[in-house]
Amino acid sequence: MPLANAVANPIINDPFAEPGQHYDFSGDSPKFRAGLALRTLGR
Repeated sequence: MPLANAVANPIINDPFAEPGQHYDFSGDSPKFRAGLALRTLGR
């Protein structure tokens, strides 16, 4: 059974550079977004 929020290629950033893109899992399916993923925990 496939996972609902799985992506085909989860590694999208260079391991030796600052991340410049991320996956947004807030909706029904993951969306590819440019920029850093800014998260606030506990809010």
